[in-house]
Amino acid sequence: DRDRYRQLLEGSLRKLVNDARAKSIVLPANFAFGFQRYVAGNPPAEDELPRLVDQFRSVVLLCGILYDADIGELVSVERTVFEKEAQVVPTEEEFGRRGRDRSAGETAPAPSNELFADPDGLFTKEHYVLTYRAQDAANWKVLDRLSKEAPFVVVTKVEITNPARPAVVVPKAEEPAPAAARPT
Repeated sequence: DRDRYRQLLEGSLRKLVNDARAKSIVLPANFAFGFQRYVAGNPPAEDELPRLVDQFRSVVLLCGILYDADIGELVSVERTVFEKEAQVVPTEEEFGRRGRDRSAGETAPAPSNELFADPDGLFTKEHYVLTYRAQDAANWKVLDRLSKEAPFVVVTKVEITNPARPAVVVPKAEEPAPAAARPT
């Protein structure tokens, strides 16, 4: 029920923050791991609780994998926001802008927030985006753990950026030495 969800959320978030501190992992201020609405006190709808609990447990497991790999900073955690009350309604300005860019009757495909469930009931699919900062060794540990252990995870995209971007100077090609003059 809603009260148990609130208790689960509060206790588990506190544990995630404490575990990050114990491992010297930097978190943003007031980090809610993708569950900001509920940390702010908005109660979820009763029919949405089972999926929210599953999502939260998945986030806890994924963060545990990142923590065990010794990442340096967890920047953000994004989950599929499926809750009806959390859906963003486009503003008039956005609607008007879309209307000018598209021909009459054409609409942009909205990403599906529906939970994909296997027809045999063996599994479901959820989408998460984890943004973190880490050394190369930690990235390899994360990918290794995701490929080997529960929960079963399929990594669909990896973006690696180096904000320092070390300058690499391309060496100039050596010019061939002039040929020695030969007597004829």
